[in-house]
Amino acid sequence: MNAGVHYSASAILHCSIKGRSKLSEACKHKCLVVNNLRFSADDKLVKLYSFVIMNDHIHFIWQMQPLTHPQYIELDFLKYSAQQIKHDLKK
Repeated sequence: MNAGVHYSASAILHCSIKGRSKLSEACKHKCLVVNNLRFSADDKLVKLYSFVIMNDHIHFIWQMQPLTHPQYIELDFLKYSAQQIKHDLKK
C-alpha cells in the first residue's frame, strides 16, 4: 500500500489576477511573486522550470517534488502572494 501521495508530473499553471486588474507597475509586487517562487524552489517543494509575469496574469512551469501535494503548494503560493500584495497596497 502506498503510504503517501507522490506527484512528479510537471504542471503549467496560469494565474489570473481577480478582475483582470493590473499587477502594479511597480517592481515590488513582481519581486514579491519572484521571491515566493524562489522560496518554493529553495525549500524543495517544487522544481521551477520557467515563469513569466505579465501585467494581469502569471504563467509558470513547475514540477512537484515527492511528498508534496500540488493543490496545497499552489494554494499556499497563491494565498501568501495575494496576502503580501494586499498588505502592501493598504500601506
